[in-house]
Amino acid sequence: MMSQLPEPSRMHPPDPETLLRRQRAFGYTDEDLRMILAPMASAGEEPIGSMGTDTPLACLSDQPQPLFNYFKQLFAQVTNPPIDPIREEMVMSLISYIGSEGNILEEAPENCHMLKLEASSVNESRIGEAAARVDSRSARYHTACLVSGKRRGSWTEAALDELCRRASLSVKPDTVC
Repeated sequence: MMSQLPEPSRMHPPDPETLLRRQRAFGYTDEDLRMILAPMASAGEEPIGSMGTDTPLACLSDQPQPLFNYFKQLFAQVTNPPIDPIREEMVMSLISYIGSEGNILEEAPENCHMLKLEASSVNESRIGEAAARVDSRSARYHTACLVSGKRRGSWTEAALDELCRRASLSVKPDTVC
């Protein structure tokens, strides 16, 4: 907490006469002061901005520019795990496999009963067809829930609990759901 910090040994009072000159020397613009520094100083908020840059190149400006304005670093926002299958197809895929894996260390015909789905969404008829073709031991659970006037949080929680219970019972041997 700020109140628990010791008092500084020296104070440097602001010099309003040289403030504008120092701001210009360090490359601050009116937009920087209005959009970035003012919200941070007044309300302690993070500045809000967009991805990328729309600033003109320093070499095209008629105004004197600080040296660091001539150098730009381009970057991309990174999500982990990647969530963009178009631009990050090397590391992100929408492919899903349906079916029992079996023992992956053992070559056996029953380990080959998997279906590769290339779409990000699968409709009701395709999933039913896939389950029938892949493995007779596959279980199918509906995830649609009725609201029926209950509190929003409670019906989803109850439905998820029931779905988890049924799925857990189906993987235990000799259990009927």
